[in-house]
Amino acid sequence: MKREKLSYTVARWIIAHFVIPLLMKLEVTGREHVPRQGAYLAVANHLSMVDPPLVMVVLPRTPRVMAKIEIFGNRFLRPFLHWGGAVPVRRSVQDRAALRDAQATLERGVPFAVFPEGTRVRGGKLSAGAPGAGLIALRSKAPVLPIALVGTDKVFEDKRPHLRHKVSVTIGQPISPEELAAAGGLQPATDLMMRRIAEMLPPDMRGVYGEPPAARLAQEGIS
Repeated sequence: MKREKLSYTVARWIIAHFVIPLLMKLEVTGREHVPRQGAYLAVANHLSMVDPPLVMVVLPRTPRVMAKIEIFGNRFLRPFLHWGGAVPVRRSVQDRAALRDAQATLERGVPFAVFPEGTRVRGGKLSAGAPGAGLIALRSKAPVLPIALVGTDKVFEDKRPHLRHKVSVTIGQPISPEELAAAGGLQPATDLMMRRIAEMLPPDMRGVYGEPPAARLAQEGIS
């Protein structure tokens, strides 16, 4: 375990100081909003396979990250994700083991990160978040840290690296457990997180969360 922690620390330093500066012009705002102690659930929009390691690197207190199991097939990312304790999740089914792992991690006071949309979104516009994020937050009673990512989808556009592309990471103010509980359920809690993310994104990236709630529900076929 100590060897893996040391390997992760070294890998994190290399990625933060060499890989990221090579791949992107990174701007991070809002680090002061990250809780200094205790658990928190980071939630972010999902544009690219670089999102999970990027979130792990930019946050001052590194969270464990829930990432789709396919990313672990990437030879470059797999060791870093493994050393950092990332949790593989199967998207084709309700992965209850991954949800239990997330809840247990937060209950130990360790930060955790998820991407509520569940998959990379083509075109960059927000799609509806899944209720699993709300489930983790409500059961753990951890504050939720919304994060807006812009530009990561351009870093490996057309499966080729586009060096020094501008990428921004905006970290918002935490959402309290009380505010999440008052949302009124798993999906409403997830939607609250997604709206907070949307508020930090450019208008053309807000997708379904750029519409009034009634219009969004109608579009999804919910009356």
